[in-house]
Amino acid sequence: MLKDVIVKFKCKYCKKELEITIHNLMKAEGNPYCDCTENDDDLDVIGTYLKGSKEQSIFTITTLRDNERNAARCVGFCFKVEDAEEIVVNNVNDIFEEGYYPYCVIEELKQGIYFFPRQEIWFEWSLRSNRYEEINEKPKRFNQIACFGIG
Repeated sequence: MLKDVIVKFKCKYCKKELEITIHNLMKAEGNPYCDCTENDDDLDVIGTYLKGSKEQSIFTITTLRDNERNAARCVGFCFKVEDAEEIVVNNVNDIFEEGYYPYCVIEELKQGIYFFPRQEIWFEWSLRSNRYEEINEKPKRFNQIACFGIG
Protein backbone atom coordinates (compact mmCIF):
# COMPACT_ATOMS: atom_id res chain seq x y z
CA MET A 1 0.00 0.00 0.00
CA LEU A 2 2.74 2.52 0.88
CA LYS A 3 4.27 1.96 -2.57
CA ASP A 4 1.07 3.44 -4.00
CA VAL A 5 1.05 6.66 -1.97
CA ILE A 6 2.97 9.49 -3.62
CA VAL A 7 4.29 12.58 -1.82
CA LYS A 8 4.75 15.63 -4.01
CA PHE A 9 7.34 18.30 -3.18
CA LYS A 10 8.10 21.72 -4.66
CA CYS A 11 11.51 23.40 -4.58
CA LYS A 12 11.40 26.81 -2.88
CA TYR A 13 13.90 28.21 -5.38
CA CYS A 14 13.27 26.88 -8.89
CA LYS A 15 9.64 25.76 -8.23
CA LYS A 16 10.34 22.33 -9.75
CA GLU A 17 7.94 19.61 -8.53
CA LEU A 18 9.34 16.26 -7.35
CA GLU A 19 7.60 13.03 -6.35
CA ILE A 20 8.52 10.03 -4.20
CA THR A 21 6.56 7.14 -2.71
CA ILE A 22 6.01 7.10 1.03
CA HIS A 23 7.59 3.62 1.02
CA ASN A 24 10.89 5.02 -0.33
CA LEU A 25 10.68 8.10 1.85
CA MET A 26 10.31 5.98 5.00
CA LYS A 27 13.23 3.79 3.99
CA ALA A 28 15.28 6.97 3.37
CA GLU A 29 16.45 5.43 0.11
CA GLY A 30 15.07 8.05 -2.13
CA ASN A 31 14.94 11.34 -0.29
CA PRO A 32 14.01 13.87 -2.93
CA TYR A 33 16.44 16.57 -3.87
CA CYS A 34 16.49 19.28 -6.47
CA ASP A 35 19.41 20.04 -8.75
CA CYS A 36 19.47 23.66 -7.59
CA THR A 37 19.94 22.79 -3.89
CA GLU A 38 21.18 19.93 -1.75
CA ASN A 39 19.21 20.87 1.35
CA ASP A 40 16.02 18.86 2.09
CA ASP A 41 14.62 21.93 3.92
CA ASP A 42 14.39 23.72 0.58
CA LEU A 43 11.56 21.40 -0.49
CA ASP A 44 7.97 22.01 0.60
CA VAL A 45 5.45 19.18 0.69
CA ILE A 46 2.57 20.25 -1.54
CA GLY A 47 0.41 17.14 -1.43
CA THR A 48 -0.04 13.41 -1.33
CA TYR A 49 -2.12 11.20 -3.57
CA LEU A 50 -2.63 7.61 -4.65
CA LYS A 51 -0.63 6.45 -7.66
CA GLY A 52 -2.80 6.33 -10.75
CA SER A 53 -5.52 8.58 -9.32
CA LYS A 54 -6.75 11.55 -11.29
CA GLU A 55 -5.54 14.80 -9.75
CA GLN A 56 -8.85 16.71 -9.79
CA SER A 57 -8.77 19.92 -7.77
CA ILE A 58 -11.52 21.06 -5.49
CA PHE A 59 -11.86 24.62 -4.24
CA THR A 60 -13.12 24.76 -0.66
CA ILE A 61 -14.94 27.87 0.55
CA THR A 62 -14.42 28.60 4.24
CA THR A 63 -15.72 31.55 6.25
CA LEU A 64 -13.79 32.68 9.33
CA ARG A 65 -14.25 34.72 12.49
CA ASP A 66 -11.55 37.12 13.56
CA ASN A 67 -11.92 37.10 17.32
CA GLU A 68 -12.59 33.49 18.28
CA ARG A 69 -10.37 30.45 18.43
CA ASN A 70 -11.06 27.81 15.78
CA ALA A 71 -14.01 29.75 14.37
CA ALA A 72 -13.95 28.50 10.78
CA ARG A 73 -16.77 26.99 8.80
CA CYS A 74 -16.39 25.28 5.44
CA VAL A 75 -19.59 26.19 3.63
CA GLY A 76 -18.93 24.20 0.46
CA PHE A 77 -16.64 23.40 -2.44
CA CYS A 78 -16.55 23.74 -6.23
CA PHE A 79 -14.62 22.08 -9.04
CA LYS A 80 -13.89 25.46 -10.71
CA VAL A 81 -12.24 28.40 -8.96
CA GLU A 82 -14.47 30.80 -10.90
CA ASP A 83 -17.58 29.19 -9.39
CA ALA A 84 -16.12 29.46 -5.87
CA GLU A 85 -15.21 33.12 -6.41
CA GLU A 86 -18.72 33.88 -7.68
CA ILE A 87 -20.25 32.33 -4.55
CA VAL A 88 -17.99 34.40 -2.30
CA VAL A 89 -18.22 37.81 -3.95
CA ASN A 90 -22.00 37.50 -4.36
CA ASN A 91 -22.44 36.27 -0.77
CA VAL A 92 -24.60 33.37 -1.98
CA ASN A 93 -26.94 32.11 0.77
CA ASP A 94 -25.51 34.81 3.07
CA ILE A 95 -22.21 33.03 3.82
CA PHE A 96 -21.26 36.28 5.59
CA GLU A 97 -24.14 35.51 8.01
CA GLU A 98 -24.91 39.16 8.63
CA GLY A 99 -21.51 39.97 10.06
CA TYR A 100 -20.56 36.74 11.77
CA TYR A 101 -17.79 35.80 9.29
CA PRO A 102 -15.71 38.82 8.18
CA TYR A 103 -13.13 36.67 6.34
CA CYS A 104 -13.40 34.02 3.68
CA VAL A 105 -10.76 31.84 2.00
CA ILE A 106 -10.90 29.68 -1.10
CA GLU A 107 -8.33 26.87 -1.02
CA GLU A 108 -7.34 24.66 -3.93
CA LEU A 109 -6.84 21.08 -2.80
CA LYS A 110 -5.95 17.89 -4.65
CA GLN A 111 -7.00 14.36 -3.76
CA GLY A 112 -4.90 12.73 -1.03
CA ILE A 113 -4.12 12.79 2.66
CA TYR A 114 -2.53 15.49 4.83
CA PHE A 115 -3.65 18.23 2.47
CA PHE A 116 -1.54 21.21 1.55
CA PRO A 117 -3.39 23.95 -0.33
CA ARG A 118 -2.01 24.60 -3.79
CA GLN A 119 -3.53 28.07 -3.73
CA GLU A 120 -5.30 30.35 -1.26
CA ILE A 121 -7.50 33.30 -2.25
CA TRP A 122 -8.42 35.55 0.67
CA PHE A 123 -11.42 37.86 1.04
CA GLU A 124 -12.54 40.36 3.67
CA TRP A 125 -16.03 41.77 4.07
CA SER A 126 -16.25 45.40 2.97
CA LEU A 127 -18.83 47.57 4.72
CA ARG A 128 -18.42 50.10 1.91
CA SER A 129 -19.43 47.71 -0.90
CA ASN A 130 -21.44 45.33 1.31
CA ARG A 131 -19.70 42.28 -0.11
CA TYR A 132 -16.51 40.21 0.20
CA GLU A 133 -13.54 41.78 -1.58
CA GLU A 134 -10.32 39.97 -2.42
CA ILE A 135 -7.34 41.01 -0.28
CA ASN A 136 -3.68 40.77 -1.26
CA GLU A 137 -2.41 38.76 1.67
CA LYS A 138 -3.52 36.33 4.31
CA PRO A 139 -4.46 38.06 7.58
CA LYS A 140 -1.60 37.69 10.08
CA ARG A 141 -3.87 35.99 12.59
CA PHE A 142 -4.16 33.01 10.22
CA ASN A 143 -0.53 32.82 9.06
CA GLN A 144 0.34 29.55 10.80
CA ILE A 145 -2.85 27.78 9.73
CA ALA A 146 -3.67 25.95 6.49
CA CYS A 147 -6.38 23.62 5.25
CA PHE A 148 -9.28 25.52 6.75
CA GLY A 149 -11.78 23.72 4.54
CA ILE A 150 -10.88 20.11 5.27
CA GLY A 151 -8.59 20.31 8.25
